[in-house]
Amino acid sequence: MLDMKFFAFITLTSALLLILIAPIPKKPPLSQTSKPSWLIEYKTHFIESFTNAKNGRLLWGFLTGDKKGVSQQLIKDFNQLELGYLFSPSGLHLSAFIALLGLVIKRGIYSKKISPFIKLTTLAAYTLPFLAIKRVVIFKLLFYLKQRFKLRISTQMIFFATFALSLILGHFLQSPQSFVMSYLFVGTFIGLKDYSKMTLILGLASGHLLLAFFMKKNLSLLALILSLPLIGISSLLISLGYLYLLTFKGLEFNWIEKLVQYFLALIKEMSKISHSFESEPKILIFVLVWLLLLKQKKRYICITLFLCAGSALAPSVFYSATSTLKP
Repeated sequence: MLDMKFFAFITLTSALLLILIAPIPKKPPLSQTSKPSWLIEYKTHFIESFTNAKNGRLLWGFLTGDKKGVSQQLIKDFNQLELGYLFSPSGLHLSAFIALLGLVIKRGIYSKKISPFIKLTTLAAYTLPFLAIKRVVIFKLLFYLKQRFKLRISTQMIFFATFALSLILGHFLQSPQSFVMSYLFVGTFIGLKDYSKMTLILGLASGHLLLAFFMKKNLSLLALILSLPLIGISSLLISLGYLYLLTFKGLEFNWIEKLVQYFLALIKEMSKISHSFESEPKILIFVLVWLLLLKQKKRYICITLFLCAGSALAPSVFYSATSTLKP
């Protein structure tokens, strides 16, 4: 029950943060000219190794966060499936790379004794210009210190310490949205990790609904379901992608392009399907998810479903209420 209270606290504080960041303007992305020449040249050779440059640009965007050259329609398809974060290197990307290292040095992905080389690589990842990865490194470092000195500190406290340090280091001001999304979803995983998979899925769905509501964008609940297997596929693709990124210059053939091509086709088809079920994320749907999480009586769930058929609490009405009311 304590974990559920932790999850509730994370959700409520995330809602407050989303209200706070609304007026903060977004900073422009890193320009191409500010990148080192060797990286630009490496990117060029990487894309040229693909028969279809579109496949190369997509995989490069996954691995480095550089979306230049990726079509807006394709980015829209990923956003439709709530997978737009794949273009922003995070803990998923770091885990995929570490898993690859585990295989390469023949220590095994699930080895209890992690190689010092892997620890050093994880710490070195902090130098990358991705705030989500920096937070993962901080969390892993604090967790290692807890185990090393046998400290009686809960994972929840390590989580709060991680985001407190991230805040002090200025990560929130650099990218408020990234900070809130990391806080919300990492907190959800930690809070519901000991519950059933269905409860965890509902918790993640609750987070997506919360973001969609405050960001005033449409959401497809079907997309949340379809994205579950796609996350597993994309994790494998990213891990293999890093292997190709490090070895493609010594190869005479591109062994990963077909995988990227099939993945793209799958994304496009699922995006079309989920688009048909897109709607405004009403606050009552968010309440429904919470009722299911808290396992309330069926009659309350039925009432909520009935109320969801209306539009009284749709975001467009919620945000325009003050302008339509007359004194």
